[in-house]
Amino acid sequence: MPTTQVRACQTCKSDEPHRHLTAEEATWLRDKRGLRDSDNTHDWWKCAREGCRTMRHYWNHSQWEQLPPPDED
Repeated sequence: MPTTQVRACQTCKSDEPHRHLTAEEATWLRDKRGLRDSDNTHDWWKCAREGCRTMRHYWNHSQWEQLPPPDED
């Protein structure tokens, strides 16, 4: 599967490139959704548009999560 896919983004309200989750993002998603470590997050993609924090399920566009804002030190 390609490293990016153009998919609809609920936050951007347009079709945007999406990428696979990083290990840190996948861990956050598992914690947020109560998934086990063995649960696959490969079907989740993050919008690659600068500043967007939306993650969506590849097949089911109604499943999406918003990453928390980055820590401001």
